[in-house]
Amino acid sequence: MFFKSRKFFFFLLIILIFIFANINLYAQQSTSVEDFLGKKISKIIINGLNIVTKEEILFLLPVKVGDTLTYSGLNDIIPVLYKTEYFKSIKYELSFDVDDSVIITIDVVERELINKVQIEGNKALSKDKISEVLIVQPGDFISDTKLKKTIELIKNLYLNEGYEAPDIEYSIEKNQDSNSVNVILKITEKKRYIIKGIIFEGNKVFSEKEILKVIQTKKQFKFIFEFNKGVLNQGKLDEDLKSIAKLYYTKGYLDVEVTVKDIKVTETEKEKQLILIISIVEGEQYTLNSFTITGNKLFSLEEFLKAEYVSPNVIYNKVAIASLAEQIRQYYGNYGYVFANVDVEETIDYVNRKVDVIVTVSENQRAHIEKIIVKGNTKTKDYVIIRELMIQEGETFSIDKIRQSIYNLYNTQYFSAVDVQFQPGSDDTLINLIIAVEEKNTGQFKFGATFSPGIENSFGLTGSIAEPNFLGLGLQISADLSIYLDNKYILTLSYLDKWFLGEPIQFGISLSGSVAQSSTYVDNDQNNEPDVDPEDTDTYLTMNYWQDKFGLSFTFGKRWRPYFSLIGYLSSNLVRYHSVDGVTDIPYVSEYAFKPFIEFANGNDNYWSYSSSISILAKYDTRDYYLFPTKGFFIKGMLGYYGGILFGDSQFIKLNLGFNINQSLFWKFVLSFNTSLDFIFPQLDGQIAIAPEDLLYINGYTDVRGWKIKMDPYYGKAKGVFSIELQREIITQMLSFASFIDVGYLLSSPSDLMLINPSNLFGTMGFGIKIQIPQLPLRLFLTHPFVITSSGQIDFLKTSFWYWDFTLTIGDIFTF
Repeated sequence: MFFKSRKFFFFLLIILIFIFANINLYAQQSTSVEDFLGKKISKIIINGLNIVTKEEILFLLPVKVGDTLTYSGLNDIIPVLYKTEYFKSIKYELSFDVDDSVIITIDVVERELINKVQIEGNKALSKDKISEVLIVQPGDFISDTKLKKTIELIKNLYLNEGYEAPDIEYSIEKNQDSNSVNVILKITEKKRYIIKGIIFEGNKVFSEKEILKVIQTKKQFKFIFEFNKGVLNQGKLDEDLKSIAKLYYTKGYLDVEVTVKDIKVTETEKEKQLILIISIVEGEQYTLNSFTITGNKLFSLEEFLKAEYVSPNVIYNKVAIASLAEQIRQYYGNYGYVFANVDVEETIDYVNRKVDVIVTVSENQRAHIEKIIVKGNTKTKDYVIIRELMIQEGETFSIDKIRQSIYNLYNTQYFSAVDVQFQPGSDDTLINLIIAVEEKNTGQFKFGATFSPGIENSFGLTGSIAEPNFLGLGLQISADLSIYLDNKYILTLSYLDKWFLGEPIQFGISLSGSVAQSSTYVDNDQNNEPDVDPEDTDTYLTMNYWQDKFGLSFTFGKRWRPYFSLIGYLSSNLVRYHSVDGVTDIPYVSEYAFKPFIEFANGNDNYWSYSSSISILAKYDTRDYYLFPTKGFFIKGMLGYYGGILFGDSQFIKLNLGFNINQSLFWKFVLSFNTSLDFIFPQLDGQIAIAPEDLLYINGYTDVRGWKIKMDPYYGKAKGVFSIELQREIITQMLSFASFIDVGYLLSSPSDLMLINPSNLFGTMGFGIKIQIPQLPLRLFLTHPFVITSSGQIDFLKTSFWYWDFTLTIGDIFTF
């Protein structure tokens, strides 16, 4: 027995020695992470990629080939890659290369791609509306985090639309034939909250009507259509309670308490009807005992200290004082003191209901722009964006210049969104300016129907290729071909560079050719007056003729930013008028008709006319966004010199003056006033010869909108249009509602202005929408014409069976 025990222990000893020997050998041969630290990385190998590119992962990794391997870099590999949400699993191994450098091998397993997102159970909100908030989209990698976030966003969408938060479940279906999944979102909708009434309790200082004006929450208002949904939005309701308190602060009621006392609920089959009861405890009114401003060494700030707010014993307006502090802060910011602090300290005497206010200004040092960083532009070159800015690197910080820079970028029409951000510079006096943009698709290839307003309204087909931001260089090129149903064919090629040679200098060239059938008045009895249609004495007889026209024009100008521009135009044209087969009428020839038209009237169809002109346009524009301005004004003057020392058959001088001013009102309404005056004068030597298309007339589309009644005179040499317009933007920079009154006149001569009277005036009133399609501002109006009698009375005219006419225009009376 003992012998057997000795043999057993001997055998056990041999096994133990063998195990320890192998452990020791492994310990000598194996390596730890510490052995790789401090070594150069020679290779990074990534296995398992099928969809994600190796280049993208190498870019994201915190370690790069050529780096020295550190523990922090190695430790960040897995968290960085998991953060992308591309992968289900990630692991790495380290090994030595032949030169004792490090090879990092990363093994990944990609997540499945989303093939489609299916929404089920929704009735109250459309799939398109829900899709707008989804952050999981087809083509994305499946992610539980994003799915949960998506569900929260959908619930918030329902809450913002006035519904109870729905129950939402999601499921994932794997597609067997591919590494993809379908996401199914099943929504169980609940009832809608409708505010049927809002009751205020305790309000004596302000009426219910005054309080309702300052809050966003409204009760439902429905008459045929639902004008106000009566949606309960908790976030907006919280803001409304603060707004009511601020209203009381303006009258010195600093202790006011505003709360939702109760919500009465009446439940129906489809909705929950609410009555909100808001309690207001007004408290006592406070007056101002003293006002002191200190710390302002650079500026006196007297212009900000209005007596009605800062004089002793006035009712204390807490909101006005806070606004004063903000105005002072912005004032300093405009002069570069962006780090200036303006603090308001209130000392309240609750016994005597008095307030002592000390405004302390800490001016600090002036800030400068260290760097301008452009983000979000994939096509537009950085310098194209930077050159539109009113502020550059090294300049003093200015809020006004930055605000104007944003307007400049929007007015290029290259961007759908522009955001300005700030980050600290390399020291306390420097700021980096970040311009984040979202680009529009500016390139256009269009083919479709077109409408040409004017004396001859015509429909046709048009095709165009246009690129207002060619190659991202800010160059405008276009080729347009229009074929109208009334025998008009126009081809135009144009090029425009608004930053010629890198300066705010405008240079452009345009080539055009047209063959068009136009109409003019008939004078068969040759009495130098247009013949009246015997079947309709309100209209004149017209005849058709052909016009061939080929033109070359150059544009050259300079902009003194941000407001003033001076632009010159040099144009030359070859024109021929000839007869339409089968037309034997005699055209009316005005006393100032030019030679080629007279030749045509005399039967000469082969006379080619040369005409040339030079025009100067000066304009001063302070508007924020010229297509939908909300503030600012525009003044322009354009003088055209035709013929004279430039030679040619056209001989006259043309003057255009214009003015536009815009004022923001309440509820996003904007009031605009427009004036446009045109005059034609003889050349300096007294000659006057004008082509029909150069005469002044009322076209009813870009002047007195909707005017379609025969004019007497039919052409003129003095024209004026005055317009008042009220508009409200519905979709930012895309859609707005407008109502207007246009009044105009058309006179035979500029000298007739001295004899003008109310009976020379006519006009239209109307309303409609403005649609901003890129490069094509459409306006759709219903219009009603009127005239003004000699006694000054307005006489409305019936031009259709229901008095109102449909009018389509392109652009505004005063867009440019």
